Amino acid sequence: MSGKNNFNQIILGLFVVILIGLLYFSPAEETLGSWIKIIYFHASIARNGIIFFVLAAVTGLIALRKDSLSEWAKKFQTMAFSLWIIQVIMGFFIMWNVWGGFLWDEPKVRTSFIILFFSFLMYLFTEKIDTTKKIAVSYTALALIVVFLLVTTEEIFHPQNAIASSSSMSLKLFFEAISWSVFIICFQITRYIKN
Repeated sequence: MSGKNNFNQIILGLFVVILIGLLYFSPAEETLGSWIKIIYFHASIARNGIIFFVLAAVTGLIALRKDSLSEWAKKFQTMAFSLWIIQVIMGFFIMWNVWGGFLWDEPKVRTSFIILFFSFLMYLFTEKIDTTKKIAVSYTALALIVVFLLVTTEEIFHPQNAIASSSSMSLKLFFEAISWSVFIICFQITRYIKN
């Protein structure tokens, strides 16, 4: 087990170094300059938060047949909640420094807080229950709420899918590489979460 643990730590360390390198060498953007590098990271954290909400739901549902996966569902949910907290804090920082203040009128901002609120409630609720069925239903409900809110929320100030609609292929490739690095780092960290 120690050899496997060492391997996981090496992978984690390697992808932290890769992520730092990608952020450092990623191209600046014409309008935002080097701030785009922080926005890459913020968007990657948000994307991976959504992915881990969905992973928690899917793993929870599979755990109905294979109970041993319920611990992984809890770990994925903890990671999703953690990532969402980080993305909200980063969103504040970026909003203040790039947009010049806190824009509560932006629907994406309100949606982020609603998701954070529901995630917090679900975290408290699932800490009190220990049945696989209730966990699966709870995580599935939360993932559906998250996806529904994000799909139906309009954007006023927030650019609509700015990275995907960019004409810069290098910008898109760097963002994808950063997002995948964040995913691998988060997955490796998830192995160490104790529930």
